[in-house]
Amino acid sequence: MKTKILAILAVFLLVVPKSGIAQKQEEQIKLSFSNPDAPGFIKIEVLQGNIDVTGYNGKEVIIELSPIQGESNYPDIPPAPKPSGTESEDEEVNTEGLNKIKSSPSDINVTEEENKITIKPGLQMNNRDMAIKVPYNCSFKINTVNGNISVKEVKGEMEIASVNGEIDLDKITGSAIASTVNGLLKVNFSDVTPDTPMAFSTVNGHIDVTLPSDAKATLKMKTEFGQIYSDFDLEIKEEKGKTDKSDKSPSSAASWSNWTTAKINGGGPELVFKSLNGNIHVRKGQ
Repeated sequence: MKTKILAILAVFLLVVPKSGIAQKQEEQIKLSFSNPDAPGFIKIEVLQGNIDVTGYNGKEVIIELSPIQGESNYPDIPPAPKPSGTESEDEEVNTEGLNKIKSSPSDINVTEEENKITIKPGLQMNNRDMAIKVPYNCSFKINTVNGNISVKEVKGEMEIASVNGEIDLDKITGSAIASTVNGLLKVNFSDVTPDTPMAFSTVNGHIDVTLPSDAKATLKMKTEFGQIYSDFDLEIKEEKGKTDKSDKSPSSAASWSNWTTAKINGGGPELVFKSLNGNIHVRKGQ
């Protein structure tokens, strides 16, 4: 199949409004799926920067890149190593009489093939925030190290992961697997895909998930240093001190687990909630 490739080497374009005065620097990229009438899939991998995805009534994927707003808590990206040559590492190259010309070494690669779009910024591009408008019917796989991830008003399967950042999935339809190490994990489902397992986990942060009031699920929940809250009518079964022995090793090996299992609306697919330092909230939606 033919692959669409869009590589942007100059990061910033001056966006000039109708008044003719440049107000901010940003870049906009537009791309269409091969089959815009079929569900699309988008994969995003960045090092740092916030990612904000919003569904809209259109067929193009619109990517807007802008400098990180406010003071960044992210570590500075180290400078590239000096090129090898005849000069020693301590010797400066003579630039007397030369004019310095601003360059844009950053890049972003956007590819599309068989209704799958991959967005992968270059090293310096990872200092940018990314706002993306997508057709409603899209699935995602998003990974970032330092940055918040927000997805709103889309329908599909979502696999979302951050290390240092909050995850906010709002008014989504479908299923989700979401995890973060440091940050709040908040999910609000308008509807869920029936008979589909899901998982939500944090290390340092609360988990706050809203499910439709008629959702059928079996909740498996665990927090080491937090509490569990819900306004559903739950059929609770708490498993304390359950030991799982291993018969595959000649030595004695066992794992100790402490999970709370609960059914809502008679039970259904397993939804796993796990936090180390944080509370778990399972809310009843409309």
